Order: sequence, then C-alpha cells, then structure tokens
Amino acid sequence: MSRILVVDDDVAICRSLQLQLAAQGHDVRTCTRAAEAEPQLCDWEPDLAFVDLRLPDGSGLSVMGQILKRAPECKVAIITGTQDMQATIQAIQEGAFDYLRKPLNIDDVFLVVAKAAAQAKAAEGKHRLVAIAEQPVAKREIVGRDKAVIDVIK
Repeated sequence: MSRILVVDDDVAICRSLQLQLAAQGHDVRTCTRAAEAEPQLCDWEPDLAFVDLRLPDGSGLSVMGQILKRAPECKVAIITGTQDMQATIQAIQEGAFDYLRKPLNIDDVFLVVAKAAAQAKAAEGKHRLVAIAEQPVAKREIVGRDKAVIDVIK
C-alpha cells in the first residue's frame, strides 16, 4: 500500500484517481489548488504524487518542489493537458519521476504506481545492503563446514 497525493484542478480527475487507486489498497488524498498541497505535507508524507502542471493558483513545478523538499523520497509524476516540450524537459530536470498527458489512461497511471513501488523497494534493499556492509567485521558471522572456510575462520 502506498500513500498517493493527487493535485489537480479538475475535481473529476481527483475523484476518479482517488477511487481507482483506493480500490487497489492505496491511501489517496487529493487537492485542487497549489495552496492546499503544502498543508497535506505537514502531517502526511506521500510515496507518490500526481501533480497537474497548471493549477489555478500556481505552478505544478513549484508544488513538485515543495513535495520533494518535504518528502525527498517521494516520486512526483507531472500530469498535463498541454503539449509543452519545454515544460516536460524542465519537469524532468527538476526531479519529476514521470510525465503523463491528459486525458489520463488509468493503465498508464497504474504503471507509474508500479514503477514507483518497484524503485522504492529497490532503494530499500540497497539501503539494507549498505547497512549490512557498514557493520564492523567482528559482528558478521562466517558460516561453513568446509576445511578451507574453517582455516579462514581460524
């Protein structure tokens, strides 16, 4: 289960994504204005956010910046109804995880959710391996019954 934030001025998109993603077991919160996004981040850290590029009271890129500042591990997917290649490039350069065009295809949304979950799981595994590797050698246990292993242990 992931925590997913949807920031889009289209109430129908917010509600649709909320219903579809909640049906898959995700905890979904929505807001329709940039100003509503920051309070959501104060007490709740999303794993993934879908952010509309153009909001009535601000830029989706600035919302993305707020999210990444408060929750650096969060993946942000920008969604937009315009075909603006410059905005796409800027979004990726500023840390967007993915970029979806409206009208949204729910399969594409599910794919972004799956990719974000896979990356989070891989990062978690990497952190675990680093933690194990950083343990002092004395705390590690060498296991084996082979004569060569026993000689190394001695």
